[in-house]
Amino acid sequence: MERYTRILGIDEQLIQVNCPIVFEKGALLRDNKNETNVLQLQFENISDRVVKATYVRVLCYDIENKLLGETEHKYLDLNEKYNGKFGDREPITIKWTESRKFVFEVQKVIFVDDPAYESIDKMYKMQWNLPLSELGDLKEQYEYEVTQINSSTKCKVRPAIGAGLWQCVCGGLNHFGNKKCGLCRIDKEKLFACWNLDKLAADKKVRDEELEKQRQIEQEQKLIAEKNAEEERLQKQIKRKKATKKILVFSILAVLGAITVYFIKEKYFIPKGN
Repeated sequence: MERYTRILGIDEQLIQVNCPIVFEKGALLRDNKNETNVLQLQFENISDRVVKATYVRVLCYDIENKLLGETEHKYLDLNEKYNGKFGDREPITIKWTESRKFVFEVQKVIFVDDPAYESIDKMYKMQWNLPLSELGDLKEQYEYEVTQINSSTKCKVRPAIGAGLWQCVCGGLNHFGNKKCGLCRIDKEKLFACWNLDKLAADKKVRDEELEKQRQIEQEQKLIAEKNAEEERLQKQIKRKKATKKILVFSILAVLGAITVYFIKEKYFIPKGN
């Protein structure tokens, strides 16, 4: 028999107001060896500060949403930079075997060399990952302007800000203190300044006019290139014809010359001794 049996998964991403840590995923497991239930949770650092410890509280409920109890756990000896994940290797024992619903609280986050984060708030489901489709025909213009700020940034979602956090267009979650996205490194202030529909519309009009002018220039250059290529082809064809004509004339003259020499030799040649 395997050591652990999966009871249920927790696959929704959770955030907490002003918190530099987000909940990524987790699972409730049955520890068949110790005959207990355990939680395996995975958290992620979204701050540009290095996390060395995180304290969490877990509230346990049954299927009827009755609070059964709570437990606390400390993740120590961490060294997690931005996007660093931790917790999934440390099972948390849940003594209430009927527990099927859980609420998490990040009570404290201790950084390597900064003041600690402390809170009594609860984590809740993130409502972001908003689509860019609401931009309509301005979507391409927005993507263009974002790449002018940072060419490596790929636009996947609408930028969002709130609850002490912000989400980049690349999808990266960031603590409000991050001046640049931890994933793609785009500047936060410049990124959000791009989300101006009136300016996007005006910029799109100007860019469309410039692209149309460029298209016309390229079309004219293409026609000129094709005309030059055709003229060059005709010139080469004329040269080939002239060269062929010269070769033909020289060949005829050579043949006539050879025939003339032959007849001269036949008519005037006098063998020696006569």
